[in-house]
Amino acid sequence: MSNMSYCRFRNTLSDFEDCADHITDALGKDEHKARHKLVMSAIIMLEEIGISIQEYDGSHNLGMFVDSVLGERIVDNDDDDEEN
Repeated sequence: MSNMSYCRFRNTLSDFEDCADHITDALGKDEHKARHKLVMSAIIMLEEIGISIQEYDGSHNLGMFVDSVLGERIVDNDDDDEEN
């Protein structure tokens, strides 16, 4: 089942962070292929929002750098603050 559009990033974040924590682990053939596809997808996502990994020189805080690019793409309809 796919993620609902209003929460796909929240639903995927913990799995992505787990993968990041184990990105250098020795893996079997299928998991290695999946890791490769995941990293390629991450690079494509960065390029889609205008971040080139070749241009990032490491001299700036990466989180602040990404925030500066994504900040203008935030729509204020987050339901985290709503009470049900």
